[in-house]
Amino acid sequence: MANTEFYIINKDRHIGGEYLAVKGATQGAFYIWMELERKYLPSLPLNRFNKPGDYNSRLYRLFDNDALKDIWNIPVLEKTEWNDRILMEIYMDKAYIAYADLHEVAEALRGSEFATDNMKGSADALDKIHNDYPDAFGVLVNATSVCCAEDFMDCDYDKDGEITDRRLKKDAYDAVQYLRDMKRFDWNVEKYLGWYNDKTKNE
Repeated sequence: MANTEFYIINKDRHIGGEYLAVKGATQGAFYIWMELERKYLPSLPLNRFNKPGDYNSRLYRLFDNDALKDIWNIPVLEKTEWNDRILMEIYMDKAYIAYADLHEVAEALRGSEFATDNMKGSADALDKIHNDYPDAFGVLVNATSVCCAEDFMDCDYDKDGEITDRRLKKDAYDAVQYLRDMKRFDWNVEKYLGWYNDKTKNE
């Protein structure tokens, strides 16, 4: 059974071999995306495989980028509730959870109206990391151990192909801080990007 993995990021943004695993990854990110799609987006038109009253999900259209983009856009829809924004954003590519936000993210997972055993276990894992690793920079989530966690990291290798160092990618971002910044711009992506680009130019 695939796990959801939580990797501890050190203060220097390097990632050691320590991580916590929570069973039942199919009850994690994919399940969350499906529930929030149903909550915030209308069904796609039904097809010959659907029955009347079915919900036709975008998640089964893996090669339709426009359909999937609607799902990835849920965190910045005006109507999306705060905790639902968090549930979506923490599983995005290149996102990480800052140490200071671990308890808030844990509460979003645990307090969801559709919380599964995986989500509750993930909340417990984040609380444990917060309590046991007070010097951590944050946590990187690998939504399923079927994927290689190193795909989400920058890695150095020795001549035998063994990993000698793992660290956050340069363009990794703080998921909850991103949402706080977007909120300041009323979830307007263009305004946010204008502010962000000006900010990074001056850094």
